Amino acid sequence: MVTLGLEDVNRYSIGLTYAPGGAWTYRAGLARDKTPVPSAELRTPRLSDADRTWVALGIGYRRSNTFRLDFAYAYLMLEDVSTNKSAGAPGDENFFRGNLTGNSEARAHILGAQAHWRF
Repeated sequence: MVTLGLEDVNRYSIGLTYAPGGAWTYRAGLARDKTPVPSAELRTPRLSDADRTWVALGIGYRRSNTFRLDFAYAYLMLEDVSTNKSAGAPGDENFFRGNLTGNSEARAHILGAQAHWRF
């Protein structure tokens, strides 16, 4: 059994939709996620999570009352974090794994497309 020691966290976000009339709709959003991993000693390579900031943009085109296209882009920025697992004493869950120390950094680009056809 691996003890991760995850904590409850909150996510804060705000979004805007602008529909000037006609066929086009524009969207933008910003979000901030806290990591549930409380420390470098509990972080693992399998869950190298970090606080995240999301910036998202989207555009929609309504061709008719029955057909719509939506496109979106999101950029995720994860804070740089460190991992500092120690083997511990005999009987500890990490005893046979050895020590692990390192840093990780991550960024992500997400593209999305959707077609909505009502019939």
